[in-house]
Amino acid sequence: MVLNVKKRVKPIIIVLSIIAIAYLCKGLFANNDNQPLKNPEQPIIGDSKSALDNQQNEAQHSFFASYRIERERVRGQQIEMLQTILNDRNIEKAAREAASLQMINLSAEIDKEVKAESLIKSLGFSDCVVINHDQVTNVVIPAKQVNAQDEKNIKNMLGLNDPKKNGSLNITIIN
Repeated sequence: MVLNVKKRVKPIIIVLSIIAIAYLCKGLFANNDNQPLKNPEQPIIGDSKSALDNQQNEAQHSFFASYRIERERVRGQQIEMLQTILNDRNIEKAAREAASLQMINLSAEIDKEVKAESLIKSLGFSDCVVINHDQVTNVVIPAKQVNAQDEKNIKNMLGLNDPKKNGSLNITIIN
């Protein structure tokens, strides 16, 4: 009986994961060219490097804020779908149990990402986004560059230097 449950649960989890990834990709790669300038009449005071740095900082902040909003929206949809499955008594018990397990996993994933983001910020980075997927942790940070010590510190903070853990780290830099 356990094997039958696993065979039924796996396709549900795969479908929910594909939907979540599609929504995340849709939000991350949406075209924002139609947005007006903040204040096109305001003169730029100071040197052009300072203005460029300000634009880069706004773009970085915009990415991190947009990503978090999109992530929360997608997770809200996932939770809503799972809640619908849990509340529908016409759905098999095994599917409801799988939905319950998926909600627990989603909650743990949210908690892990929030904690990891806080730990990385404690290293002095102004902002970051952590994305956990299977055995890979992706970290997006605003920086000109990341040196070997920064990477080592991030791995230590996330517990990825432990040889017993089978995971890897990808660091993406936004500057």
